[in-house]
Amino acid sequence: MRETALASNGTYQGRVSIGGGSVTVETIIAPVVGRLLTDHPGLRFSVREGSSDDIERAVMGGDLDLAVVTTPSEPAPNGLARRRLMAAPLGICTRPSHPLAHRREVTWDDLGQWPIVTMRPGTVLHQWLREYLPDAEAVVEAMSARTVQTMVAQGAGVGLLARFDTLQPATDLVCGSPWWTRSRSRSAWSSVRTANRRDPPSSSVG
Repeated sequence: MRETALASNGTYQGRVSIGGGSVTVETIIAPVVGRLLTDHPGLRFSVREGSSDDIERAVMGGDLDLAVVTTPSEPAPNGLARRRLMAAPLGICTRPSHPLAHRREVTWDDLGQWPIVTMRPGTVLHQWLREYLPDAEAVVEAMSARTVQTMVAQGAGVGLLARFDTLQPATDLVCGSPWWTRSRSRSAWSSVRTANRRDPPSSSVG
């Protein structure tokens, strides 16, 4: 969005409704929105947080213009286009004193020995946790990556997040520990309807 706005040699006018998970809103959407508002005061945004599934349904229903979601577990439904934006490796968050805190590699089996703090059902992380560790003890199923960090810092368990979840860790917390050799990565995708889309913001060149 920022590149398009800067390339227009003018000012965008209009309103854009964007959706995303708590992680993508914090780490991807918020910085872009801040820069665009500075460069293009006539452009207005509304942002909605939710699970990737909920946000994509809102795009399909026309309530949102686009969404930034984590790697979808299913192919895009008819009428929805996805474009990959970035990828980040999975990792763990622990307290500094935890036995896994300074391990160079952590496997699913290693993780399964501990209470786990991660995102709520309906998120990609939770789906992967249940796929690889169906019997894992998920003691906290959070709404946001910040809650995962906070609960881990208080000793609730080992946090499962993606690397871009942990750019600004909470205090008393070690984040971004390396994951297993054959790592899965979680990606950020943008989703837009492919038909009957709202009119895009207008560009005023001059």
